[in-house]
Amino acid sequence: MKNAIKLVDELIFFAEMEDQKNKKEKVSTKGSSTIGESFMVHHLKMLKEELKNTENEFSSEHNRP
Repeated sequence: MKNAIKLVDELIFFAEMEDQKNKKEKVSTKGSSTIGESFMVHHLKMLKEELKNTENEFSSEHNRP
């Protein structure tokens, strides 16, 4: 699971870079579309949280005395 979270972190990093690049290109023509996170960044962050929650649930189930 840690490898999956690490991979998603890398995907988020590159998606955020792409998002910033797109925002710089659109700020002069469509400023309102530069607000917030892109679809990809938002959903990758949601995926990361779900992976973390699953990892925590799995570890807590297997660490019971």
